[in-house]
Amino acid sequence: MTEPASRRLLRGFPAILAILLLAGCSAGPRERIVLLPDRSGQVGAIIVEHAGKSVEVKDAYTGTRLASGKLDPENLGEEAIRQRYQSTIEALPASPRRYLLHFEFASDKLTAQSRATLPTILDDLKNFPAPEVVVIGHADAVGAATVNDRLSLERAQRVRELLIGAGIPRDAIQVAGRGSREPLVVTRPGAQEARNRRVEIKLR
Repeated sequence: MTEPASRRLLRGFPAILAILLLAGCSAGPRERIVLLPDRSGQVGAIIVEHAGKSVEVKDAYTGTRLASGKLDPENLGEEAIRQRYQSTIEALPASPRRYLLHFEFASDKLTAQSRATLPTILDDLKNFPAPEVVVIGHADAVGAATVNDRLSLERAQRVRELLIGAGIPRDAIQVAGRGSREPLVVTRPGAQEARNRRVEIKLR
C-alpha cells in the first residue's frame, strides 16, 4: 500500500502521527497524507512540500493529496478515514510512552502516589504486544556519588521487576542508573529534592 515518495517532505511533528496512503493510476502516482491523533487524542503537525509549494496540516483527519503534480488540501473527516483505511489504522504501532515514578528518601520504595499510578502504567502495556522498555533510575543530591549510583540502579531494577511481573519479557527491558547526575530539578549539592528521586520508564 506504500511506495517511496521522493517529492514529499514531512517535518515538524513530535511523533509518528501521519499515515501515508499511496496509490498508482494511469495518470501517474497519487499520494494522500492524513494526520491522525495518537491514542491519547494528541495531534502533532506536518508540513508537506512539493515543487516549491507547501501545505501545513495540523488538524486531526485532515491532510493533503498529491495528484497531477499539485498539492490539494483535504478534510475527509474521521468517519470517512476510518471507513477507507481501518485496516491501516489498526496496524499502526502505539505511540511511545514516558512515565515517571518517584521514591521515598534513600530508598527503592515507591511513594504512595507512585504506587497509585503504577496500575495505569501496567494497563498501558496491553497496547504494546512486543514492547521495548528503557528504565532509568535517578537520585537526588544527598550523599556520595557512589551511593547514589547504586541507589539509582536499585530503583531501576525494582521497577524492572514490577514490569516483568506484569508480563514484559526480561530481555525487552534495558536498565540503567544515573545517580544524581541528571536532576529533573537542579539543586545545590547535598539538597533533598523529591522530584529527583525517580525512575523514568520509556515504553515503545
